[in-house]
Amino acid sequence: MTERRSIIRWFGACAIVPLLAVALSSLPTAQTLAATTYTVYNSPQNGQPGDIDGSEIIDITPNNQFAVVVGSRDLSERRLYMATLSPESGIVVSQIDLDAAVNGRGLTNPLPSSVAIHPTGDYALVTIREGGAPANTATETTGLGVFVNIADNGALSLVTNPVLTLGIRPESIDISADGEFAVVANEGSNGIGNSGSISIIDLDASGASTGSVVQNITPPNETNADPESVAIAPDGQRAFVTLESSGNIAIVNIGTPLNTSTAVTVDFTGNSGWLPDGIAVTPDSQYVITGNEGNNRVHMFQVTDPGTGPTLTLVDNSGTDLPAGSTPEMVAIGTIGGELRAFVTLEAADAVAVFKLDPAGADKLLFETTIDLNRTGQPPADGPEGIAVANGRELIVTANAFSNNISIIVSETSSPSPSPSPSISPSPSPSTPPTLTKQVWLPLIRQ
Repeated sequence: MTERRSIIRWFGACAIVPLLAVALSSLPTAQTLAATTYTVYNSPQNGQPGDIDGSEIIDITPNNQFAVVVGSRDLSERRLYMATLSPESGIVVSQIDLDAAVNGRGLTNPLPSSVAIHPTGDYALVTIREGGAPANTATETTGLGVFVNIADNGALSLVTNPVLTLGIRPESIDISADGEFAVVANEGSNGIGNSGSISIIDLDASGASTGSVVQNITPPNETNADPESVAIAPDGQRAFVTLESSGNIAIVNIGTPLNTSTAVTVDFTGNSGWLPDGIAVTPDSQYVITGNEGNNRVHMFQVTDPGTGPTLTLVDNSGTDLPAGSTPEMVAIGTIGGELRAFVTLEAADAVAVFKLDPAGADKLLFETTIDLNRTGQPPADGPEGIAVANGRELIVTANAFSNNISIIVSETSSPSPSPSPSISPSPSPSTPPTLTKQVWLPLIRQ
C-alpha cells in the first residue's frame, strides 16, 4: 500500500460505491501499421455532470455494458451511486443508502474497499472495512460483505440480508468463474497484532444474491502478512493472494466442499521490500502476474505441482522497463488485438503499462508500451489503481483514486498493408473522412 493511497483511505473514509454504466457502440480511433494503438478518454470529475463520488477498484459486467466502481470521497455519505449512460437517456443517476446494510454492525467509518460482479451479472458483492485510523485497542470490528442486485437496465437494489462477516479490514475480493464461491483478502491491522486472513465465501452459482462465509484462514508462518489482493484461477482450483508486507504469495487450494479444511501454502519467499500489490492469473491458470509497489517491477510466475503441492517459479520480470518510481498497482489480463496482454496500473505515473504475454517464448513478459492517461483538453486522470478488461470489446477501464474518475482506453489493432502502386492504385484524397468504427456513449471530453 503506498503512503499516498493510504492517506486517501484513512482520511477519505466513507461508504460510497459508484457504479458506472457504460454503453458501447462506435468510437473513432487512430490507425497505424502492424501495431496496437490506445486512445484514452477520461470521465468528468469534481461536480461536473456525470462525475463519480470516489473511484478506486473497478469491475465490468459480463455483457460489457456497465463498469462498477468503488471508492470514497465524502466522509458524510454512505450510499451506493450509479450513473447509467446511453444515447437515448443521457445521464441517469440513482442512489441507494448503504446504511440499512452497515448500520449497527460496529464499524465507526464504513469504507467500501473492493467489488466483484457475479458471472451471471445479477449482483455485485462489495466489501466494507473500517475506514478509521489503525486501532490501538485489543480488538477491531471485522469487515462486511454486502450484496447489491443489478437489473438488466443497470438499476440497483440493496440486499440487507444476508450481510456477511469477513476478516479485519477486507481489501480485495474475487468471484470464481463458475460463480460458486468468492475469496477475500483481509489485510488485518498490525496495531492490534492481526496480520490478516483469507475468507472463503460459499455462493449460489445460479446468481441468487446469498451466501455464507465457510472459512477464515490465517496464512501460515506469517507474522506480518498483510493480504492485499486476490485472484482466483479460471479453473477454480486455486486462489492466489499477495501478502504485501512480507513480499510473499499465498496459494489457497480450494476444497470440495468449500467448508472442508482448505490447505494454504505460502510460496515464493520474496523480498519484503517488493511489496506485491495487484495480482492476476492467465486464462490457462498456469501463470500469475503481480504488480510490485516496492521494487517498481511486474513479475511473472509459473504455477507447477510436482505432486507435493503447488509452487510458484519466477520466470520473468519487467526489469527496468517501467518509469522510475511509477508504483505498479493492480493487474488485469485480457485478449486485445487477438493477443494475450497484461495491463498494470502505474499509480504514481498516472499511466498503464502494457505487456504481451508469451509463456512459450524466450521473452514471456514482453513490454509493449506505457499509456499516459493524461491528455490535453481532458479532465486529469490521477492515481489509477483498479483496472479491468472488456474482452471482446477491445477496451480497458481504470479507476483513478485521486481524481475520482475513470479512464476508458480504446485499442485499435491494424494490419500491415502493401504500399499501393502509383500506376495502378492512386492514393485516396486527403479530404476523404475516416470511417467511424466504434463509439462510447459516455460524458467524456475527447482529445
